[in-house]
Amino acid sequence: MTLDISVGELEKRLEKQIVCNVLSEIYMTSQHWNKGGALIHRVRAAGYLAESGARHIKEGKTPINSESTFEEMRVIDKKMYDDTLSFLYPIVQSEIYVP
Repeated sequence: MTLDISVGELEKRLEKQIVCNVLSEIYMTSQHWNKGGALIHRVRAAGYLAESGARHIKEGKTPINSESTFEEMRVIDKKMYDDTLSFLYPIVQSEIYVP
């Protein structure tokens, strides 16, 4: 099952949300994922990547901080913003996490 959402719509939904919170939510969702099959391994792997990203942000290893929104991240570091959207888009399309 896939969610029909454009990148633009995803950007609008995420704009005011705090980056660390979204990444942490993806991690928590992935840890409780029970829709089985081979997909479970991919979901858990994506969750660990999200958790790692949130941890690096909180530890100050990125240009943004733990209170930065997606809108602020786009201004501060466009490449990081684009990479984060590229990471999130398939997760949202697959309805693993929907903001």
